[in-house]
Amino acid sequence: MKPSRGTMTGVASPLGWLAVIAFINLGEAVRGPNVVPAHLASKVEAVAPVASPAMATPSIGTPVASETFSIDIRNDDYEPGGLRVSVGDRVRWVNRDGVTHTVSANDGSFDSGPMHRGEAFTHTFVEPGTFRYSCDLHLEMSGAVVVSGR
Repeated sequence: MKPSRGTMTGVASPLGWLAVIAFINLGEAVRGPNVVPAHLASKVEAVAPVASPAMATPSIGTPVASETFSIDIRNDDYEPGGLRVSVGDRVRWVNRDGVTHTVSANDGSFDSGPMHRGEAFTHTFVEPGTFRYSCDLHLEMSGAVVVSGR
């Protein structure tokens, strides 16, 4: 059956339309600046998202747009070493170094396990706070993700 005028294929119900409209509107939202503790300010830099906004559903409230940010592992360092994100955002670490590394939260909340060259690890941050991490194989490597509420 040919779709009638004014319909969109792939959207099965009025709720599907609402999700599409919410996705478009939330994808255009502008976020305000986040506050970074002074001792982390030198390690934090703005990073553009590497993917289009996607829908994330927090445990309470309305679905919100989330973004994916990228941190490269190069020359035995995390680049950038610090990052500001919002609850629901994802951070993706990519090992671009010639040796194996890990991304291990100091509080144990996430751990990539060994990552060889070209491998990636992604973590979604679901609560605000400062999450410090390091490489279990190279203890001089460290970074932080500062997560603010939406």
